[in-house]
Amino acid sequence: MNKQRLMGSTALLCLSLGLIFMLSGQIVQAAVQVSGPQGSGWTMIFDDEFDGSTLDTSKWNTCFHWATDYNFNYCRAGNDELQWYQPDDVSVQNGLLRLKAEKRQLYGANYTSGMVASNNKFTYLYGYAEARVRVPKGKGLWPAFWTLPKDNTWPPEIDIMEVLGDRPTVAYTTLHWGADNSSSGKVYNGPDFSADFHTFAADWEPGLVVWYIDGVEVFRMTTNVPAKDMYLILNLAVGGAWPGSPNASTVFPSTFDVDYVRVWQKQTGASTATATSVVPTATNIPPTATTTSVPPTFTATVIPPSETPIPPTFTETSVPPSETPIVPTATATEILPSETAIPPTFTETSVPPSETPIVPTATVTEISPSATPVPPTATEILPSATVIPSTFTATNLPPTPTLTPTPSGPTLTIEVSPSSNANGATVSAALKLDNMSNLYGLQVECQVDPNVLSGVGHSEGDIFTNSNSFMVDSGPQADGKWSVAASLLNPAPAFNGSGTAFNLNYKVLNAGHTAIECTILAVDTSGILLPVAVVNGSF
Repeated sequence: MNKQRLMGSTALLCLSLGLIFMLSGQIVQAAVQVSGPQGSGWTMIFDDEFDGSTLDTSKWNTCFHWATDYNFNYCRAGNDELQWYQPDDVSVQNGLLRLKAEKRQLYGANYTSGMVASNNKFTYLYGYAEARVRVPKGKGLWPAFWTLPKDNTWPPEIDIMEVLGDRPTVAYTTLHWGADNSSSGKVYNGPDFSADFHTFAADWEPGLVVWYIDGVEVFRMTTNVPAKDMYLILNLAVGGAWPGSPNASTVFPSTFDVDYVRVWQKQTGASTATATSVVPTATNIPPTATTTSVPPTFTATVIPPSETPIPPTFTETSVPPSETPIVPTATATEILPSETAIPPTFTETSVPPSETPIVPTATVTEISPSATPVPPTATEILPSATVIPSTFTATNLPPTPTLTPTPSGPTLTIEVSPSSNANGATVSAALKLDNMSNLYGLQVECQVDPNVLSGVGHSEGDIFTNSNSFMVDSGPQADGKWSVAASLLNPAPAFNGSGTAFNLNYKVLNAGHTAIECTILAVDTSGILLPVAVVNGSF
């Protein structure tokens, strides 16, 4: 496909079936789709039109940086995703980059898919990044266009676009920032983004990020704006705690099609212009929600092409949001980034949290060529998993405890103090770990009756502290669920013995009783799962 390239301040106007807005009670169809930044003084600094027959590897990698740094061919990124990213699901044909999701077995997973990232190839500090894309439709498909820092820290993260395949008319734009993993963004209701190509862009300037869909401004932020070099990522995930697993109606193979990716930068002293836009009503662009909600952590699992790995467990029919591996840092100074946010639920005022990076250590356990792999079965359930009922009431409580731990084995015990209290008082659930060996990271999701207790915040324990670890708190949810993840950071040593991981603090809302039931996913320094029994608490 031959395409006219945009140079300098030239703008490309394309006829489009366009973006449908609700304005003053009338349906208005935009007839013109604007591409590129508006105003003068812009210079294009990156451009891939995908006009050839192969991927331009001077611009793109086909795995995350923690894989490309070590020349591995396969990678994945946690969040309970079900795919391996691998190179032969990335192709360039007919003027398009195609990221293909397939249903096929590979290293214990049932799916493979494609991604590209410009880390170590192209980074930029401020500019207008835009891609023209067509997303796939189908339950469990999750395309995204986003940026991460060149120095491999996290946050910040700019999510230019995320769409869930079973909700193809909704786009999510989000900024993640700060040591407390805060995020803010827009849930945007538009046309069916799987039916045709649409442009998604973010103008990132000092103290300002403005998001555009088809040339129309949909959201802006003037606080907590990143000020470090970033790189570009486009990927098609399969499954995960946010989109859920594919179902019988999901079509495979499915593709995330990219017409072009372009980045412009403003010349020094150039004027700033705002694109003329039809302002949608709150029906189409819900109010902005700022939150400290951050998704379950990302896992970096790397597979050297010459080695046969022992793959992780995948359970397609039941993927608990809390079971996201947490892997420590790849070097003494790196913090591994990851993909974009995964909230358990989205409402018109919710913001998609981000995919939180936790880094694999340089001491990744390798399997020698002669080793015989022992892959788990596709339906294996982690020994530490505790089923959390969907609802809790004061008259219908789940049994406590749900697991009886072996006294000498690794155990998580939920100790509630005080065990009862008056309305408005605070109670604390201490997550006590005993008999641990080589623990480096964990994620815990706990459930209470939301009519009895309401979460108010976590506090550190003596295992994971603000000085030695990286913590991600999803924030208490309205349904009583609360997920917190933590990973030690180099040069902190692995934890051995017994101690308190952290505390979940609750406010008493009403008289009554509730179990505090938790599931745990724990990993060692190599990202290998550690079995942990759970003794739940009660209030």
